[in-house]
Amino acid sequence: MKNHRLFTIVLIASLMLACNVVSGLTTPSTPVVIEVTRLVAQDTALPQSAATEAPTSPPAPTAVLVTPTDLPTPTASVPMVTPLKDPVNCRFGPSVNYAQVYALTVGASAQVIGKSADGGWWQIQVPENSQACWVADSVVVSSGDLSGIATVAAPMAFVTDVKLQVKPVSINLGLGCVGPYPTYSLKGTITVNGPVDVRWHIETQQDGQVSDHKLSFSKFGSQDISSDYIPSSWKKGNFWVHLVITSPNNMVSEATYQVKCE
Repeated sequence: MKNHRLFTIVLIASLMLACNVVSGLTTPSTPVVIEVTRLVAQDTALPQSAATEAPTSPPAPTAVLVTPTDLPTPTASVPMVTPLKDPVNCRFGPSVNYAQVYALTVGASAQVIGKSADGGWWQIQVPENSQACWVADSVVVSSGDLSGIATVAAPMAFVTDVKLQVKPVSINLGLGCVGPYPTYSLKGTITVNGPVDVRWHIETQQDGQVSDHKLSFSKFGSQDISSDYIPSSWKKGNFWVHLVITSPNNMVSEATYQVKCE
């Protein structure tokens, strides 16, 4: 009977021990999750031999290449001229044969808007009134981007002024206007702003157009003209005579004379 009890006690103790072994296998004292986390962290870690080395500096930033199309397009500088040392004449055309129409003073500047065919003259914009005139390259200092300046043809000169005088301005033919019949002397002045050919004629109130002439100018300036006129009939009154410019532009100057019959 005692042996039976002893056997029973041993059997129970063995069963309990077996339960403790199974429990120890399925429930470890150290959480598995900690080991798994540590192993995953080592997948990209340095080898064990380098794990204790000092951390290296972060890599330098990669340079970004900028192509020319990424850069802003610079604004071209405005082409300008200023006198070299003395005031500069600005002329109607690209030559000293054209009249002066403006003066660019020392220290002043003007924008370039054109150039002559031979490259010796710049067409500039007059600051005060935005009109154009020409300065010689030899007497100015240029600046800015001149590469895009277009060639501009020289302008055609024209008549700027015309004057006419008639002599005598008054005559008295006596009673009945019988004479003597004088010759009227017509004197005029034609002024141009450059080289040009001028067509002109005399026109009278009594006899219409009585002449036709051509006058050539090699440069700007004035030339005198003269003509004689004898009326085809005489009567008293006040009469006009015209100096008429027909080319290159139209212009008229008038003079008058008086005929008395007393």
